[in-house]
Amino acid sequence: MKNKYFNYSLALYVFLIPFEEALNLGFGSLLRIIGIFVIFAGIFNLKAKFSVKLEYMPFILWMILFILSFFWSTSTQWWLYYFQVYFTQFVLISVLIMFNRATININRIFNTLIYSSVLSSIILFIPGISAFTDEGRRTIILYTKTLDPNVLASFLALTILIILDRLVNNNRKYINLLSILIVLCGVFLTGSRGTLISLIFGSIIYITYYYLKYGKIKSIYKYSIIILVGIIIIFYSLPNTLLDRFTLDNLIGLNELDPNVHSRYTIWSFVPGLFKQNPIFGFGGGNFMVALDIVYRQSASHNIYLLTLVELGIIGFFILGTWVSMLFYKAINLKSPLALSLTFTLFGIGFFIDSLSFKFFWIFLAIVYIVLNKKEIEMHAIK
Repeated sequence: MKNKYFNYSLALYVFLIPFEEALNLGFGSLLRIIGIFVIFAGIFNLKAKFSVKLEYMPFILWMILFILSFFWSTSTQWWLYYFQVYFTQFVLISVLIMFNRATININRIFNTLIYSSVLSSIILFIPGISAFTDEGRRTIILYTKTLDPNVLASFLALTILIILDRLVNNNRKYINLLSILIVLCGVFLTGSRGTLISLIFGSIIYITYYYLKYGKIKSIYKYSIIILVGIIIIFYSLPNTLLDRFTLDNLIGLNELDPNVHSRYTIWSFVPGLFKQNPIFGFGGGNFMVALDIVYRQSASHNIYLLTLVELGIIGFFILGTWVSMLFYKAINLKSPLALSLTFTLFGIGFFIDSLSFKFFWIFLAIVYIVLNKKEIEMHAIK
């Protein structure tokens, strides 16, 4: 019974992640409340001994460094704000991967991700609960709150890789193909260029690695052609405002090179100077905007790697690099196309948005760890 409550509450949490920003109600974040319930349900559901695997260590060290950075933070107020954001997620993911990884119903979580993504994508077509932003991008509007199209697109893109994995390993071919095409429509409608680039490379990595592992080129070739035709139809059905976002110049950011325009490149150009001011420990966790305000103005970093370099210095940057590298190594060593493509896409998206601040990053990180653990158990069973 405890396991049932735990898995169903986790599924509800996952289902609501795309709507995170709209769930900040008067009494607090509904998603955070559900997350806390999942934590306690997970603690009472303990059916395995606590264990910290080597690949978890950079994740833990990153959190420890963030906590210690309180003592040198430029603004303790911003440190506290982001500590609350990160620490809740850290505890949740720790409960999932260190205590309950063997009891999580991963298929139910995958189903929930797909249902949520398909629903979100369909909503983007419905007037009244979705609309175009000032930039001509489609997004969801709930309780008068406009969801960030980049965050929504990230959730959808990562779920596409899970559907792709099911497509090549499952008998429900047509349902999975249809789901991919529906969710792809959602990604295109959001106009998220960085997410689309990450998804394209993540999909190529999945298909290539799957072929190298299994050599089943015929089925992959057939599905790839169908999806490619679908993408072409979707692309040329988009409004002109969205088509403009996906021109080659816009995809590689040439439209943002003007130093007089507020853009990612403008923000990133100040990072080397800020890094030189505090190269070892940085300005403290959660303090990127405060640091940037010294030389420019307050703004998000739009890049988790530069964010880490400024906030936690070269030590934090090394930990983050080790974190990513160990996940890649583990996925390749265990021969898991899904874990490898999810890792690439998840941390690829981090080049374009501050994904550490959003729950989709942490839940998909947990999924990568759980997939790797499941694969490890399978390999040991074969031996």
